[in-house]
Amino acid sequence: MNHHEKLILRYLDDSINDEERQELNKLLKTDKDARELLLSLSEQTVIVADVERTRSLTKPTVETIKPIQEKHSWIMPAVAALIAIALTINFLYVNSKEATTLQANSISGEIHFKNDRGEIVSDIANGDLLTNGYISSTSEDASIEIIFKDQSKVSFFGRFTAKISENKQKIIILEHGYLSASISPQAKNLPFTIQTSTAKIEVIGTKFEVDASKKNTKLTVNEGSVQFTRLVDGKVLKVTSEQTAETKGPKKDFTLLYRDSQPIHNWQSDFTNVPKDWLSGELLEATDNQPARLKAMEKTFFNQELGKELTIYRVSQRTQWHTATPVTLKKNSRIRVKGKVDNHTKVFILLLTKYPTGGYAGNFMWQAQPRMDDEGNFEILATTEEFERLKPWPARNVAELQIYSMTVYTVDVDENLEVSKMEIMTPED
Repeated sequence: MNHHEKLILRYLDDSINDEERQELNKLLKTDKDARELLLSLSEQTVIVADVERTRSLTKPTVETIKPIQEKHSWIMPAVAALIAIALTINFLYVNSKEATTLQANSISGEIHFKNDRGEIVSDIANGDLLTNGYISSTSEDASIEIIFKDQSKVSFFGRFTAKISENKQKIIILEHGYLSASISPQAKNLPFTIQTSTAKIEVIGTKFEVDASKKNTKLTVNEGSVQFTRLVDGKVLKVTSEQTAETKGPKKDFTLLYRDSQPIHNWQSDFTNVPKDWLSGELLEATDNQPARLKAMEKTFFNQELGKELTIYRVSQRTQWHTATPVTLKKNSRIRVKGKVDNHTKVFILLLTKYPTGGYAGNFMWQAQPRMDDEGNFEILATTEEFERLKPWPARNVAELQIYSMTVYTVDVDENLEVSKMEIMTPED
């Protein structure tokens, strides 16, 4: 196994560090074989994970929160397991002629797609039609909306890997990442289904959000109700509007939480106490003279609007809106960024947003050359009115939208950008 293969495997195993992630981004930009290998291994990862889910999944009880008997939730008869695995693999390799066409929309950042025939689709544009396949991104500021024939919509944000299929039934296998969905009414015997490493989610028609990792799945319902099954023990919850639930593990409570009806309007970055996949950039530990900060890392991608490759040097962090209380901007909110650069240069701030009821709302950008002191330190203070949408998304103003992530970057030249704080401040009315 060569170094590039090990690098890709470490990314899929979620054990990659910041330096390796930067190396991988450069590799994917220049090496077609590496891009094909990533998609191929992503496909295999989803298949293997789904086979494991099939082995562990048992039929849920009719009662809403009654656990399945332990002997049935931990041991599946060999014959049943073989049949389930065969059915799963048959589903995953369904003949592409039967695959229903999907439409790509609201694309931002780098998106990788491979269809069921093994063909890699590059430079996906808004309005492109896709078949069933494997979709992923290695970028925290990426997003794409998938529209099904019945106008059900699923938006993926940030880093994710998923398998999307629509034949008689719509099924998404979310290996890791975040999605927001608005599902049109489905037949009761063919619910819209999302499978993760730890849960199965079945939907007849509603709006909801899912955040999945290898060890946990969090579900938030915005409208309607969703059946949420924890795979490790077969426990089932009915999650309704404004409720959240997460799998956590067999020793943790599997209960409902009620989301605070009052959203958060103030937030500040935390580089040391959040999951590492929430951050983009090299973490510089705190010293006696300086707080912990993120150092910008290089990323090169093809910009469809400009028709050329663009290199940026960026840091970013996810906000915590997907928890019980989302982070929402108001008209009088201000965004503050503290950092340092080597020379006077233009600095950009990018906000990736979603609607309060789910769905991608667009990217909004601020840009200017901030004032600096003699050591290159700067402080930016921007109002929501100063942020401009990058594309003609439906949302015209960033106010009243929820924030998925905040990114700070420079373009073309590495000015050794470091960011010590990103903050959302909203005065009380």
